[in-house]
Amino acid sequence: MDTEKCKALFEILKYGSFSAAAEKMGYTPSGLSRMMAAMEEDAGFPLLIRSREGVRATRECEIMMPVYRELIAADEKYRQSISDVLGIHTGTVVVGTAYSIYYKWLSNVIADFKKEYPRIEVGINNGKSTELHRMIADHEMDFCIVSRRNDDVSWYHLFDDPLVAIVPADSHLAKEKSFHLKRFETESYIETFRGQDTDNARMFRKNNIHPNIKFETEDTYASHRMVEAGLGISLSNHIETKERSEGKSVRLKELDPPQIVEIGIATPPDEFISPAARKFRDFAMQYVDELILHPM
Repeated sequence: MDTEKCKALFEILKYGSFSAAAEKMGYTPSGLSRMMAAMEEDAGFPLLIRSREGVRATRECEIMMPVYRELIAADEKYRQSISDVLGIHTGTVVVGTAYSIYYKWLSNVIADFKKEYPRIEVGINNGKSTELHRMIADHEMDFCIVSRRNDDVSWYHLFDDPLVAIVPADSHLAKEKSFHLKRFETESYIETFRGQDTDNARMFRKNNIHPNIKFETEDTYASHRMVEAGLGISLSNHIETKERSEGKSVRLKELDPPQIVEIGIATPPDEFISPAARKFRDFAMQYVDELILHPM
């Protein structure tokens, strides 16, 4: 199987358009159309459905997509291994984090890594922990700092981070020692990333808590400012909140009972990690004590 065709398939599905995918990959739309026709002939069944709304995968294509991803990953691993034998050290690594506070650490590690391996390209993505875990499983991510999920990844535990309630500094809640979980059902709650599988959402499901949602936002910074304005309370990881709360009109409260999120580094299992990604992982782990001793 020509892995370039596999890559083209994913680009077409990503953009929902032959024209957009062709522009991205440097092909003509007719060229991509011929590639897909060849793939479908080889597979023996249709892979794409074309409609006015765009291009989407057939059921058969969805079944085959994990196999196509593995073919792309295997081809990349093969090419990088050849480069390593020749002493060239090329390849691409994608790293990321669910917590913006770690961008500085990642950037410093990447800068030092590039000095030693200038021909290995490194990209940075962000997203929720669940999304980044999925990207690792789909061979789209190589190294990320996330909260733990139950996925088949290699896991390096860093530390346990408590979830904290964020309350207005001038409210009666600020005077209390801790914040009982049941109060999320009565106090005005500012929801972040509603409907997504966040640490907050998982905690509420685990404890059968139904927060009294009054406001919603897709921005954690905005939620902090809304709490500061007295619009309600919110919930966040301590590592993401402590820096933003310093000098602000909010207070952080331990939850009762305490709720812990396991923070660590996720990478593909050894049998699936590319040579370039392995080099970055091993290089970055030399700096990991900075995260454990100083969790930012």
